[in-house]
Amino acid sequence: MYHISATEARLTFSDIINKAQKEPVIIERQQKDVAVLMSFDKYEQLTATNIEQLKRFSQRISEQASKRGLTESKLQQLLNDEK
Repeated sequence: MYHISATEARLTFSDIINKAQKEPVIIERQQKDVAVLMSFDKYEQLTATNIEQLKRFSQRISEQASKRGLTESKLQQLLNDEK
């Protein structure tokens, strides 16, 4: 990954956008990483991956809850008791 200071990124923004099409660009402020600029395609790929992981995790939890006897009505009761 390419590192650049926030000041330099501001001065060469067009170049940084072009660089981000090839690899993520880490932007630093006061010698700390504060942001990442990446291509939109890479962003879509990452968010799609995260959504799929969340769906698989939710499905596993749902299956485990069902095996242990949790039903929609029991879940609703539990949620209502919390109020």
